[in-house]
Amino acid sequence: MNIVEYLSSLPKMRNTGKVSELEITIAENELGLSFSAEYRDILKNLGAVRACGHEINGFTKSRSLNVIEMTKSARQNEKIPQNLYVFECLGIDDIMMLQNSEGEVYECMGSKITLIADSILSYLKNSIKI
Repeated sequence: MNIVEYLSSLPKMRNTGKVSELEITIAENELGLSFSAEYRDILKNLGAVRACGHEINGFTKSRSLNVIEMTKSARQNEKIPQNLYVFECLGIDDIMMLQNSEGEVYECMGSKITLIADSILSYLKNSIKI
């Protein structure tokens, strides 16, 4: 099962809708990095996603669900390296979930960044109990 199938199978999943390849490329250029293939699939097929207590950032007017705004904000506070982007903010103690272009998932708590999963899919499967 791939990430789009998994997210689509979650109860009460809501999403903002597909994002174009051009929009993705513009966002990558603005952030100076490449999104992982997995995250690109989420954006191209679903956009931002809310499901089972998780909110996967996309391109939205809501700052708290916008990958560009959240990543830029985190960089201003010097919390994250330039090769990572914020795909989820937990809203608890400034905890953020980050990913690099290879797909590795990191948890950021304050100034501590820890590798926790090899993909968003494995991160979600480990944290969602349905």
